[in-house]
Amino acid sequence: MTILLDTSVLVARERAGIDLAAGVGLGEPLAISVITLTEYWKGVERADTVRRRKERTDRLRAAVEAIDIVDLDRADALAAARAWAGLERSGSVIGAFDLLIAGTALARGWSLATLDRRDFGRVAGLQVLEL
Repeated sequence: MTILLDTSVLVARERAGIDLAAGVGLGEPLAISVITLTEYWKGVERADTVRRRKERTDRLRAAVEAIDIVDLDRADALAAARAWAGLERSGSVIGAFDLLIAGTALARGWSLATLDRRDFGRVAGLQVLEL
C-alpha cells in the first residue's frame, strides 16, 4: 500500500539532512499530494538568500524525482468534504490544506505519514503513521 507523506515529514527529513530518495524506512511506495508540493515550494520561495533558495530548490527537485506526486480528483474532494463536515460536527476543524491531504489518503485507502498527529489524528478513518 502507498504511503502519502505530509509536508512535515519532508521538512523534518530535510532538516535532518536525510535524502528522501533513500525512503523513510517504511518499506512501501511513497507519494505526496500536489498540496504537499505547494506547501514545500512555499518554503523554497521564502528562502532569504540566493544560496538557501538554490539549496532548497535542489532538495525539492531530488525529493519529487524520488516519489510520485498525485493530483487532486473528485474522489479526493468528496473524501475531504466528508472529513470536513465530520470535524465541524465535532467542533474540531483542521486547516483546509490538511483536509485536502487527508482526503487524498482517505479516497485512495492509503496511510498518511506525518509528524502532526494532533490534527490528522482527528480525521475519522484516516490511518496515521506518526514518524
